[in-house]
Amino acid sequence: MEIEVLYMGPSGISVTSTLAIGGFPRSSVPARYDSKRVPIGICSGRLKGSKPKLIEIAYGFEQATKIRKPPSFEPSDEAKNGRIATPLVHSTNEVDEWIQNLHHAKEKVSRLHFYFHDTLSGKNPSVVEVAEASMTKKSPSLFGLPNIFDDPLTEGPEPTSMLVGRAQGLYGSTGQQELSLLVAMNSVFTTGKFNGCSLTILGRNAALQPLREMPIIGGTGAFRLARGFVTAKTYFLNLTSGDAIVKYHVVAIHY
Repeated sequence: MEIEVLYMGPSGISVTSTLAIGGFPRSSVPARYDSKRVPIGICSGRLKGSKPKLIEIAYGFEQATKIRKPPSFEPSDEAKNGRIATPLVHSTNEVDEWIQNLHHAKEKVSRLHFYFHDTLSGKNPSVVEVAEASMTKKSPSLFGLPNIFDDPLTEGPEPTSMLVGRAQGLYGSTGQQELSLLVAMNSVFTTGKFNGCSLTILGRNAALQPLREMPIIGGTGAFRLARGFVTAKTYFLNLTSGDAIVKYHVVAIHY
């Protein structure tokens, strides 16, 4: 379905973009504002195997941001497998309002579990070495070796398990006596209620220890101003290739 997104501005209603979903017929969206002054629209589209239904979408700053009431059409394979993150784009007015209402908000705790797949071997590694110090190859702890990674996060330990996000960032070997990593990581979630949200983790990871802990220093979307910690426990490690699967347990405090 192609949805013609209309924007209500000072000069009236104008077409700003076209939202394409699936392969369904086009329908127009009459725009109006909700109670928070965010433009919203009601569109009527013929959904697969059913009569036309109303779909409510919300958008601000002249572009679509989120679906308020999920439609019943069949999602794409990419969306089913969690390979696409819904972008959380907000207007500056919405952000200002969120900040103003912050003192009324109550903190909550979210606990998440997922598996981190760090692959150095094969034709499509998810982590690459970008440089090394002159002493790195002689160091038993690979001291001075930085790596950039874009690792899949899955629901279970199997590589074929449902993809729930991606961990993107860098880690470097900072220990001379043991394998100790400085980790700077953004975990971006691509499915569920935190789709499009991210958590930022920065800390020390003594990779060969049974259990490691690192702090959460922030986040985006539902995790704005987040704090908390993660624990990491190695599920699988190939000492020859360096490939690893790590179970993460997240405790995030946020609004």
